[in-house]
Amino acid sequence: MKHLMRLEMKKIVLKGYIIGAITIVICLCFFSTVVIFASIQDHRNDYNNIISMLNAAIAESFIIFSSILMAKIVIEEYTNKTIMIMFSYPIKREKLIIAKLCIVSIATILCVVIASICSVFYLVGFDALFDTIKGDFNAASFHYWLEQ
Repeated sequence: MKHLMRLEMKKIVLKGYIIGAITIVICLCFFSTVVIFASIQDHRNDYNNIISMLNAAIAESFIIFSSILMAKIVIEEYTNKTIMIMFSYPIKREKLIIAKLCIVSIATILCVVIASICSVFYLVGFDALFDTIKGDFNAASFHYWLEQ
């Protein structure tokens, strides 16, 4: 299975998707900045609320990202009729599809984890500069972030 996944990864050009994931992270950081400044008057902008909002936005963004990746990797092969060549190999069809699904799943999980880490580092750095978030990022906030 690993070998099959490596062969599939050689066919896929991930440069555009990496740029897309970086763009999503930058947009989410901008979004969190806007939300922080918009909620200064409400006094509800503590780390737990902002992390919950940001994790929901990350999940929504990367669900769409994984759908696009799935469409590109799996569905495009059916439309280009290149899947028929792959089905002629002495490998079960289920293994081919599972390998493609594993690639999409692993890429999505990695992107979500990296986006979460980058966004929390951004929040901590932003709060260190402007002091707009109530409280400090302490062990309780870190634990809350890990639970999300």
